[in-house]
Amino acid sequence: MIEDSGEIRLKGCVGRCGQGGTRAVKTEILKGGECMNRRVLGLMVVLVFFSVSVSGCAYFAARNEIKAAENATAELKGSGGAKLAPYEYCSAESFLEISKFVLSENSWGKSKEFATRSKSAADAGLIEVKKKK
Repeated sequence: MIEDSGEIRLKGCVGRCGQGGTRAVKTEILKGGECMNRRVLGLMVVLVFFSVSVSGCAYFAARNEIKAAENATAELKGSGGAKLAPYEYCSAESFLEISKFVLSENSWGKSKEFATRSKSAADAGLIEVKKKK
C-alpha cells in the first residue's frame, strides 16, 4: 500500500523472513526544469569533448597517413616500380586498398597501421628502383 502524504510515502516492504510491513521513506519530489548538479554537468561536458576529440584525431591521422601512402605509391608507380620492384609495388597497392576499406568500416587505428605499411613498402620499392637504375 502506497499512501502519498506530501514528502513522506508509506511503502509496503518485505523483510528477510517474508514478513510484510510498512516503512516511512522520505522522497524528494523534483520539479521539471531544475538544473543538473554542476559537478555532474561539468564531468559530462569534459567526457563528451574528450571522446569527440580523440575519435576525430584518430580519423584525421588515418586520412593523412593514407594520403602519404597514396603519394608514395604513385611515386613508385611513376618511377617504374611495377616492373623493377614488383613485390614492393604489389604490397604497397594491397596495403593501401586494405587501409581504405578498413577506414570505410570506421576502424581508424587499423586503417592507419595498414597505410603505414603501404607507405613503407612503397619507400622500400623506391630504394630498389634506385638501386636497379
